[in-house]
Parts: sequence; structure tokens; C-alpha cells
Amino acid sequence: GPVEDGERVVRPLKEFGSPVLDFCQPKPFLEHQKMFDPSFPHGWHYYVRSCDVAALSDDVIDVMVEHGRRIVSPITSIALWQMGGAV
Repeated sequence: GPVEDGERVVRPLKEFGSPVLDFCQPKPFLEHQKMFDPSFPHGWHYYVRSCDVAALSDDVIDVMVEHGRRIVSPITSIALWQMGGAV
């Protein structure tokens, strides 16, 4: 959608407090994918799972929190990307 719509939706989050990092900006999808490249060095073994969800419902949040609680490795990550149907 229009960049202005995205800025309007994100504005309350940016005004909520002082973010440590703010990567909310228009960017090509490939640039977005490359953001985590430094965290995943070539030659390591990775196990990646993903899924698509229609909405960030309470059930989805509960599942993410539950999985987050079970993380035992300091190099494990959970990412949530809102793609808005653009891909």
C-alpha cells in the first residue's frame, strides 16, 4: 500500500516511547531479507521454520510467547514480519 498509510499505522508505536532501534522505513523486499544476514554466518547449520498468518490474533501472540519461553540458546531468534500481502 501507500507509504503514507504505513507511516500513519506505525506512528502510534513510534510515539509510545523511545525505541532502541527503528528500522520502520520503506525498503525493497530483498533488503528486508538481508537484515538478518550478519546473524546467520555462512557455514553454520540452521533449522528454520515459518508460517503465514492472516492476522496477529491473541492466539498467534500466545503461540509466539510460548515458543519464546522455551528458547534455551542465546543465538535462537524469533522474527515476526508484517508483509501486508505485498510479496
